[in-house]
Amino acid sequence: MNKPWPLDTAVSFDPYYGEPNRDGDQGYELLPDGKVFFRIKAPEAKSVVLDQFGTVTPLARADEGMWEGAVDLGRGFKYFFLKIDGADVLNPYLPIGYGCCRPMNFVDIPVPGEDWDALEDIPHGAVARRYYPSSVTGKTESCLVYTPASFDPAKKYPVLYLQHG
Repeated sequence: MNKPWPLDTAVSFDPYYGEPNRDGDQGYELLPDGKVFFRIKAPEAKSVVLDQFGTVTPLARADEGMWEGAVDLGRGFKYFFLKIDGADVLNPYLPIGYGCCRPMNFVDIPVPGEDWDALEDIPHGAVARRYYPSSVTGKTESCLVYTPASFDPAKKYPVLYLQHG
């Protein structure tokens, strides 16, 4: 049985969700007006743009090979393509998720008055990635498993299989 490719998780499920600009130089910053300030290092690039499904915003060349710009993507969860010299690039300094049948960068821009995800006085469960040998593909596959906050391994629970795609 082959072992899982270690970058699979890093590419399709970002373990650092919600931690913008984690390396200081590159990444993004949420601005008070709802725009997102992006800063990307691409010293050899001739153009860097953010493409939100056809709405293209060029970033400006800055010093030391950096590209930057404030972009109005709207509020809420937003996927986008980062294009460097016309090629789609998955940027590890931005949050990575899986959408449109592929890994993509995204940002989650807070909507004023909608802070449902900040609820701290309720119990939360856990999500874990599990690997298993597949008799169908002959490879190691993975899935995400949710367990409730009060999970008891001795108890039987109903199972919901949710398959996207």
